[in-house]
Amino acid sequence: FTRKFGPAQSGGDFKRRTFEPQNLGDYVASVMNRCIVCKRCIRTCDEVVGEKALGVFDRGGRSFISTVDEQPLACVQCGNCIEVCPVGALLPKPERFTYRPWQVETTTSTCAFCPVGCAVSVWDKEGWPVRVNSGEPAGGAEWLCVKGRFGYGLVQRPERLSRPLVRKDGELVMASWDEALARAAEILKAGASSTQVLGGSHLTLEECLVLKNLACEVLKTPHLDSRTDRVWAGAASPLLQAAGNLEAMGKVSWLDAKAALVVGLDPKHEAPVIGMVLRQRAYARQTQVAVLAERTTIVHEVASVKETVGPGELKARLARLAEALENGNPDPVGDLLLKGERVVLVAGRRLGYGGASELARIYRLLASKGVTVGLAVTGGRSGSLGALACGILPGQGGRVLLRRRLVDLRGLIG
Repeated sequence: FTRKFGPAQSGGDFKRRTFEPQNLGDYVASVMNRCIVCKRCIRTCDEVVGEKALGVFDRGGRSFISTVDEQPLACVQCGNCIEVCPVGALLPKPERFTYRPWQVETTTSTCAFCPVGCAVSVWDKEGWPVRVNSGEPAGGAEWLCVKGRFGYGLVQRPERLSRPLVRKDGELVMASWDEALARAAEILKAGASSTQVLGGSHLTLEECLVLKNLACEVLKTPHLDSRTDRVWAGAASPLLQAAGNLEAMGKVSWLDAKAALVVGLDPKHEAPVIGMVLRQRAYARQTQVAVLAERTTIVHEVASVKETVGPGELKARLARLAEALENGNPDPVGDLLLKGERVVLVAGRRLGYGGASELARIYRLLASKGVTVGLAVTGGRSGSLGALACGILPGQGGRVLLRRRLVDLRGLIG
């Protein structure tokens, strides 16, 4: 009504508190004139994200939320403080003043920046994304990392291809889809069995299966590979083999586990949302967390059992844990997992092939003792695990296109 009829006369004739705008960085805009000092942003930053970047300054009616010396936010700038603010005192800076609420449509989607796959709510104006919020809690709790919340800008980058290109007279020119697909089919027919097929790192399971069918059934070529990190693939393969399939790996997740073992993972940089969820559930006494890592991480603060292992010692520590579970010997980590009933094993890219083999052994031992176990393999890209599960790997006599084989992946996955 104010926008339609203009501002009305205020009944309060008194001096209101006002604050000057603050520069909190590239992603968070501060409008402290709206703030009610509920401290939800501070608690989220402290307890969930673990950054402790925000605080209350001044006293009484002059209190306001800011950083030390009102400096730009020295944190990961995930923007979760924006989402929990009930009055709009903290706003997303990139999309500010770019749309009106009635100009946007909301679509539920899945974030593809990492293997976590958080549910997101995408706001689009005239077909272009202008804002991203967290989606339903079942898809990744109620939090997002900085990439998931602010990474949508790459969609409008001028470097992205928006039309098919076909090379004519030595130059790439725009073409229709029919022309581009006909040209591609012509080239593939000419190469046939000598064609090398390389899958991307963000393919869905359905796309992986279609790509494998194209390579193996249509082109009859053994030269099939995926854009997968060789170290990560060596760690993920034994775990995938132990679980048998992706559905079994997801039997228990970090969203509903009563106990979690975090191994070789730095959540802040590899899987921020997993770290946030485990911190939140640990504070609420819903999940007991055990951590085996080479250095302190954001989940150490809330972990019930935490051990620092030296470089190269992770495999030996997991082997001792497996022996304790097998023989019934006391072990602080093993005892915590056996009491959990619903357990998730969270593996990071520092696990390595040897450590992954021992973790797969632990998975089997826990399952044999009646514990419901799930596996969360992080460190790769959003489609890496799906590519391994679908067998996007070189066939008999096929050529490894991108990675030097740290292990023989073809022997680990049928």
